[in-house]
Amino acid sequence: MDLCSRVQRHRPVGPGQRSHCDRLRGRVGALSRGGVVTAPAPRPPRDYPFEAPWQAQVFAMTIALQDQGLVGAEEWAQALGARIAASAVPDGSDYYECWAAALGDLLAAKELLSREDLLRTTAAWHAAAARTPHGQPIVLDAGGSRAGGVT
Repeated sequence: MDLCSRVQRHRPVGPGQRSHCDRLRGRVGALSRGGVVTAPAPRPPRDYPFEAPWQAQVFAMTIALQDQGLVGAEEWAQALGARIAASAVPDGSDYYECWAAALGDLLAAKELLSREDLLRTTAAWHAAAARTPHGQPIVLDAGGSRAGGVT
């Protein structure tokens, strides 16, 4: 169960009221744009907050790094805000792409992962994804490359 579902389950949201998640998205959006709200981040479908599994995964990785004390909330908001501010997409439809890029920026800046390792793993993942039949898992071996599809 995702964070937003837990919040919404424990606190009813009536008509015309915003959920904790909606308010949080608004605050993160405002912080990430230097306190000036421009285009709102796209709202995910109500039945599932992510449009693709990778979005949930990058979200979970960020939360895990915060839970371990490796990434602070303020530095995360600044990194995400910088990526959103630099985005050329005015409607915010690249929100999770910005999220993933901001996470990569922080991993490299904190030397938790080198920029080269991040680029190599990203390229290997895209190559494996291109070779993997639809519906099959994308698998990378320990070296960061794999034909994909068959484990």
